[in-house]
Amino acid sequence: MRQMLAVLSLVLLAGCSDTLVPTSKDPLGTWAANFDVVGSSLILTLEQADGHISGAGSYAIEAGRAGTLRISGSYAAPEITIVLLYDFGQMLTYSGTFQDAHHLSGLLTNAQGHGNPLTFTRR
Repeated sequence: MRQMLAVLSLVLLAGCSDTLVPTSKDPLGTWAANFDVVGSSLILTLEQADGHISGAGSYAIEAGRAGTLRISGSYAAPEITIVLLYDFGQMLTYSGTFQDAHHLSGLLTNAQGHGNPLTFTRR
């Protein structure tokens, strides 16, 4: 009887896996930039279809403005390139590579070609 209960418990535990947790390097979902500056944030919600990226996001600049942005770009595993169009007209490009299913590292570049490293973590 104990063996039967142990086997049943193992079967039930195996069936309790979280299928909503991503296991692949897929851009679909919500991503948050890892900033060290208090009060700053960049949150992206990405959709992906046939290598094309679209989405929306929000931002907050320390002691400054906050607002929304639109996203478009491309994805060819493990690399992603997206254009962020801010609500005040600024356009930045992010080119990154998936480090694993939850981390994306790359470079955020302005129109003049000046870039800063930026890592995103899946929420």
